[in-house]
Amino acid sequence: MKKLLIIFLLVNATICNAQKDSLDYQKIASRLDGSKPLNELVLQSAKLLLGNPYVGGTLDISDKETLVINFDKFDCVTFQETCSALALDAKSANPSYSNFKNKLESIRYRNGKLNGYISRLHYSTDWINDNCKRNNVKDLTKSLGGIVLNKNINFMSTHAALYKHLNGNQLNIKEIVNIEKNINQNHVNYIPKNKIAEVSKNIESGCLIFITTSKLGLDFAHVGISENSNGVLKMIHASSTGKKVMETPVSLAEYLSKIQQFTGIAVLQLTN
Repeated sequence: MKKLLIIFLLVNATICNAQKDSLDYQKIASRLDGSKPLNELVLQSAKLLLGNPYVGGTLDISDKETLVINFDKFDCVTFQETCSALALDAKSANPSYSNFKNKLESIRYRNGKLNGYISRLHYSTDWINDNCKRNNVKDLTKSLGGIVLNKNINFMSTHAALYKHLNGNQLNIKEIVNIEKNINQNHVNYIPKNKIAEVSKNIESGCLIFITTSKLGLDFAHVGISENSNGVLKMIHASSTGKKVMETPVSLAEYLSKIQQFTGIAVLQLTN
């Protein structure tokens, strides 16, 4: 009897959460104008989420990989992905909550399909390569003067204890090692941070910004959405230090210059 009660409560909580997510989606989606260019929709989505709290680790709460959706709390990745999915949904022929979920799954998971923890595109390099291959995004980095990010990527496999679904799970670790090997054969480009100021005027609002890091074994450490206002390039992001979704108080170039471990950026643009 107790087991049945627990199952009932869990099912009921799941239904309530789904209903809340659907209502939250409707509130945001109703304010997006699908006739606008995709970049403008990305930026508009980002601005509608300003002030929401930063909360890390929301994708790893469950023991089973599920399509986690939140409109009221974000880490940097879930914020960028949510803005992207909202924009893609608004631009589609028949926007709906179901369509939004499909768009989110498509950009978050390898080949656009959720198939367990390993199918999630954990590394930004993997995210960029997979989404470029499926024409979800266009990588503008090289055309903006980017150079190859030539690093040996192995952070997740060498720090497995930090990840709930890797800690003690040799099968998942083995799969991550294979993904890292593939990444190390398919490097992406980045713009060194001392070059960002001179190319900022060429980066439109609503682009996807990926920030590279000097941390050993890791490719990118932070992501956000570009906002270019009167030639000043800033970034809207879910900030772990600011504890909320916010705009950088200074230009992106200046913001990066103040954080030693950040080494540069990759710039991508959503495609229809």
